[in-house]
Amino acid sequence: LNMSVFCRWFAQGVGQAAIVYYCVVDMFGTSYMHPSDGSPDGHVAVGMAVYSTCFVLQILVVYLTHHRLSLLNHALILGTLILYIVLFAVFSNLPSFTFGDVHLLHRSFDRLGSDHIFVLGITTVAMAAVLPLLGFNLLTYFFR
Repeated sequence: LNMSVFCRWFAQGVGQAAIVYYCVVDMFGTSYMHPSDGSPDGHVAVGMAVYSTCFVLQILVVYLTHHRLSLLNHALILGTLILYIVLFAVFSNLPSFTFGDVHLLHRSFDRLGSDHIFVLGITTVAMAAVLPLLGFNLLTYFFR
């Protein structure tokens, strides 16, 4: 690993984190009202939206940067995505779970899952954050 690759990855990570954070907080922040009851989402739901977007973004980055993924890699990525969704749903439905701050997740999965903007929003923000990487890959491909 040379220094230029490390610096490029660092800049890419910081840029993607900034895009994800500001876009998701702007989208699901204090001014956003849930379509079913009109009340704003809490900080935990917004935080889980940011984390979910980062998770989807990293899956997209893996698919854009690694060109030789085996069937096992695809299965592990899909399994990780499914496990994340299942664990989020399970911990969201345990109101009396007292390990750390997990009880704050209570009903946040149901709330985010019932909002059609959540899935569309995190996918759109993840795609917007990955566009600079895609553009850089296209430029390096065409101008070698």
